[in-house]
Amino acid sequence: MRRLIASVAFIGLALSAMVHGATFLGVDLIEKFQLVWGLHLGIFPLFFLMILAIRIEEKDSYGFLRKSLSWKRFFAPMPIWAKYVTYALLAYALINFALFLFLSEGGTPELRDGKYVLHDHGRIIRELTEQEYHLQKAYVLRGFSGHWMYFYIISGLYFWFPKQMTNDE
Repeated sequence: MRRLIASVAFIGLALSAMVHGATFLGVDLIEKFQLVWGLHLGIFPLFFLMILAIRIEEKDSYGFLRKSLSWKRFFAPMPIWAKYVTYALLAYALINFALFLFLSEGGTPELRDGKYVLHDHGRIIRELTEQEYHLQKAYVLRGFSGHWMYFYIISGLYFWFPKQMTNDE
């Protein structure tokens, strides 16, 4: 069952990476394929299952949770490359999000009264051309998909490399 869950997570990772890559080409996938937001929803059940499994595995023989899970214990059953790839994706997600905030000017693209606009909670930041509008929508998807990749890889690696039980457990 663990490998099945991991496989679903890795498929989500691959799809998220493809979506992310398409945003650099200026492709407005939201316009062409609304179901792309299913990748956003997909991270939640996988991450929830991972947290649930960690909580179950981290209980001692009396049913109490041990001290909180450290990254060292999380990555213990995994090859070293998994740790570095995960840290790199986390760093990338954070940098990507900062760039998204800069590129989006803190606003959200919207078609309002027949005009393309960039707005922030109802306040119009500026009008957009149709090309800028689609580019801004790609930026939104890029901001999200950078995080999707991180959450998919964390869940996928956790379930792919099961924790090894030791004699003291």
